Amino acid sequence: MNDHSPVFDPPSGEYNASYPENIAVGSFIASVTASDMDSGPQGEVYYSIVGGNTGNKFSVNTSSGEVRTIASLDRETTATFTLVIRASDGAIHGKARFSNGTLVVHVTDINDNAPAFADAPSVAVSVSETKSVGEVGATVLATDADSGINSELRYTIISGNDGYFTINSTTGDLIVNRSLDMEQIPLPDLEHHLVINARDLGEVVSFNTSVHVNITIAAINEFTPALQHADNFNFTLAENTSPGDGVVLVDINATDADYGVHGHVTYNLVSGMKIYLEYVLFF
Repeated sequence: MNDHSPVFDPPSGEYNASYPENIAVGSFIASVTASDMDSGPQGEVYYSIVGGNTGNKFSVNTSSGEVRTIASLDRETTATFTLVIRASDGAIHGKARFSNGTLVVHVTDINDNAPAFADAPSVAVSVSETKSVGEVGATVLATDADSGINSELRYTIISGNDGYFTINSTTGDLIVNRSLDMEQIPLPDLEHHLVINARDLGEVVSFNTSVHVNITIAAINEFTPALQHADNFNFTLAENTSPGDGVVLVDINATDADYGVHGHVTYNLVSGMKIYLEYVLFF
């Protein structure tokens, strides 16, 4: 009678393998083995993959239990496969017994991806004029789909560096290197065009990508308008003074130290106004 199920070696039925993602199609991965204490066809063992074969990347030899690749692997798509390997005996249909084991295949990284900037080929950045020398004005980041050292990036400014900014090679932070204050003389450059390069640290091969970074210095409304004279005046007018085209009482004059539109001053009456109406009576 078929009273035994196949037993894997090891009995846990757990296997592990690790290969780089550029392994050739048809390459050997692992062998799984199982035995059955029954005799005749009921003691013969046959293997199949019944789960975990994402993308149909692997096959198993029905008789030998040898697992091989049948398609190319890509760690950035699937880094780990947990294949469920079934060992079934040769009993007639409906009478067969089986056991399931697992083969975990770890796909290791090779440096096959270049760094990528999200907004390539150009990035627009605004930096406040109030940023002090040594402060981070903006951050330009790239990502690399590889893992480990193959995804570690180093940043450099390769052109357009006029001395206003430096870059942290590890973080991509743009550091203010000269005053951006728009109220200073001479006025700093208001636009800067840098080309920043991101390079990965792949040991066998290294990839790099560049991006154009257009920086605009943003004016900030830092100052309050300042009167150029006293802040109060008193006037006495005779009640029969003719207004004519208007009687000039005082010429209000104020300045604002801000740059651009923030330094434009406008004037408004905001309180203390009295309106006199002349009524004409009809009889």
